[in-house]
Amino acid sequence: MFFFLNDGINFNKSGIEHAQVKRLRLFKHHEVPARIVTRQFALNLHEITRDAGIDDDDFVNLFDFFQGTMTYEARNFTIEDLQLPDGYEYEPEGVEKLHVKEKGKQIMIIAKRGADDERLNWVQYFGSNGRLVRMVWYDTRGFAALEQFFSFGTKLVSEQILAPSGMAVYQRYRMTSPQGEEETTLQRLLNYHGHDYEFADFEALTSFFLDQINLSTHTANTIIVDRTFELAYAVQSMDTAIYKVMHLHNNHLNDDDDILTSDLNFNYQYMIGNRKRWNGIIALTPWQRDEFVARYGATDPTVYEIPGAVTDQKILEKPHVPWQDRKKNSVIMVARLAPEK
Repeated sequence: MFFFLNDGINFNKSGIEHAQVKRLRLFKHHEVPARIVTRQFALNLHEITRDAGIDDDDFVNLFDFFQGTMTYEARNFTIEDLQLPDGYEYEPEGVEKLHVKEKGKQIMIIAKRGADDERLNWVQYFGSNGRLVRMVWYDTRGFAALEQFFSFGTKLVSEQILAPSGMAVYQRYRMTSPQGEEETTLQRLLNYHGHDYEFADFEALTSFFLDQINLSTHTANTIIVDRTFELAYAVQSMDTAIYKVMHLHNNHLNDDDDILTSDLNFNYQYMIGNRKRWNGIIALTPWQRDEFVARYGATDPTVYEIPGAVTDQKILEKPHVPWQDRKKNSVIMVARLAPEK
């Protein structure tokens, strides 16, 4: 199995995400098992993957994995499904929110996802003093997925991820440092195969997650890390054996005219500094591979040249425009507006 590792995925994708999706399609076309893997939590994650044309069977997310919802069948969950008592008082706020009161005192605020979307988005719960104490967020597939708890001043102190059964599978706690900064102090994974686990940070949890999906295939696997700045450390810290490949999606040098001593692109500094802990490096072009090999050598790790672009076969099979009919000296490039582009 090949795992294509990313930090997250959004509706607005960068070239890296587009490359992953096209690579996945290429592997599926050749019947090579592969999955895109992400670790960031999102309530609308499967709307994003569906929009990208990624099947649930070809995708693994950290929280989805521990929630047991990788292939959860979506349903519409609305305010009516909360089955609130008739004795409460209800006051609408616009078309998306509903204030719930008991004997004139506010106890809840309920919000749906939009003016034309009846699905439940979140519910806020208030204590006897009118202070917000708890908030529950709903996954777009129709179940309570995130529960948050607040102290005075609506300061977030803890939150937990829920399975569709309502059981918490993950918890994290926050506190204020002496410098006044909010910090996550502890992360816990609950009742995973009958055991609870504690992690000092998200990197340690990520390594544990990657070990679990690596073991779940019962085969030898390869992991291609497409976001090395965010994920290199977690992959290096895995306990299980896996073929680790880092992907250079951009120029690794800051100065193309000084390939031997130039400063490195900050996205790759840590990764390249620890390159001997990897099995392979992917360069996008023969020129990039030559530059990398000239500075670091072609082995330990092995340096591969693999283009990032994939063109669908149906496009390749279309009739080509004759050279004499083409506009000379013109190139079209689509990219984000940034100096390096």
